[in-house]
Amino acid sequence: DVARLHHVFTVIEDQNLLPLLFADPFDGADGSAWKDYGTASQRRDGHLVGTKGMVTILEKINETNLMASVEANSNAEAGVILRFHGPDNYLVALYSPSMKAIYLHDRKNGSWGDQLGRVAVPEIGPKFRLTAAACGSHAALVLTDGKRSYHTPTVEVGNVASGKAGLWLFQIGERQEFGTFELSRAQFGPATLKPTPQGVSGPADEYRPPQLPSPQDWVLVLEKVK
Repeated sequence: DVARLHHVFTVIEDQNLLPLLFADPFDGADGSAWKDYGTASQRRDGHLVGTKGMVTILEKINETNLMASVEANSNAEAGVILRFHGPDNYLVALYSPSMKAIYLHDRKNGSWGDQLGRVAVPEIGPKFRLTAAACGSHAALVLTDGKRSYHTPTVEVGNVASGKAGLWLFQIGERQEFGTFELSRAQFGPATLKPTPQGVSGPADEYRPPQLPSPQDWVLVLEKVK
């Protein structure tokens, strides 16, 4: 028999890894914790509703290593902002329905830069949850609709200063309805395996677990093949 190890990672969002710093189900009229830097947002029926040009920031927390999670609809762009230093300088981890992909931008001086860690999202349900995290010089994004999960590789970013977190919609889709925003601290390192285009890591000859807690759960399956 020839034994081979197959390292298969299933990425599942888990907000119970770290204590919450802040949570907002958007079920009340008080939006004083948030500030609009783009088009106006509205709290309506348990959602934060935004249109094109939305940049809405949680003003009360300013830290370097954060993990943010939010519910969204798949018929419009949805982005999570981290390390916000003004409308022209921030990290945004996003889902694009037109490109059917997730990726990150390290926005600097008004320039979007490259699509960091882009991963295809060929199938997704009408609703999903985005979880983005930044720790030191690394950032990552997970998207799940409860049945399918996709994740970017851990990417390197130049924006390493403490900043605020928020929500984002640029130009794809008439409106986005965000639900249940949660924020906690993050601590993780770069992943050692590269993901496939479908967002699930493939075989490798050696495995070392990521530093935990991470922005995801990592499930390792060891399979012996004859």
